[in-house]
Amino acid sequence: MQSAFLMTYLAWCQRNRAAPNDLLRSCAARVAALAARSYVAGRACRMPGPVPAPLGRRLSTTICYLNIKGALPKMVASECLDSVRAAGAPRLDGEVAVKAPALGFDPGLHEELVEAARLHGIRLHFDSHSPDDAAETFALIERCAGKYANIGCTLAGRWRRSLADADWR
Repeated sequence: MQSAFLMTYLAWCQRNRAAPNDLLRSCAARVAALAARSYVAGRACRMPGPVPAPLGRRLSTTICYLNIKGALPKMVASECLDSVRAAGAPRLDGEVAVKAPALGFDPGLHEELVEAARLHGIRLHFDSHSPDDAAETFALIERCAGKYANIGCTLAGRWRRSLADADWR
């Protein structure tokens, strides 16, 4: 039964000039898009009011705007600025994860975020995305760290370059 299905699928791929992995990639992309929806709490980052301190302690949290592919960098920056304001709420020990590629690696947009983070006492944490984006991301981190010390980054352990990145400064 399984081999009959596989043979039929491979014949369909040949007729339609599709690579056998195209269907798998398409399905994986759809599953990932559906899974990502569960991480979105709402359409905007709004804090409804004071955050209660759990048992008198501060709540440590990371806020990140999950952009859709093709979103304009200025719009992503606006959402990140809202995230900085939300993370700066009383009783929240917050940081904001920044996706430099989503901001188009624009130094001006990053400077706005750095100024807002400084104003609210928030750490900016740069996410890793791909080895191809790492050099530009680290250049922005260095630029931002020169203006504000509360900057962090994620090092992807699976990349060959990560060990050198850990010693970049």
